[in-house]
Amino acid sequence: MLVMVFTGPLMWFMGLLPFISRTSVIFVHDILAWAITVVVLGHMRKAFEDPEARLGMRTGYVSRSWAERHHSRWLREDM
Repeated sequence: MLVMVFTGPLMWFMGLLPFISRTSVIFVHDILAWAITVVVLGHMRKAFEDPEARLGMRTGYVSRSWAERHHSRWLREDM
């Protein structure tokens, strides 16, 4: 995110760092934008595959069977 925040203004105000080409800044900004898009979509896909995990994120609680399948150490710490 810091690179995105840095490259965004550079595309508008190229006089800030004249030794960096505008083409390079646009390339880096665009590649990072696509990478962020892919990562966000991947996380959304994984979230939609597991409705109980989404419920756990909203409420803070999951069923014991889900915890046994996905995070068995939680149950050992709870005992």
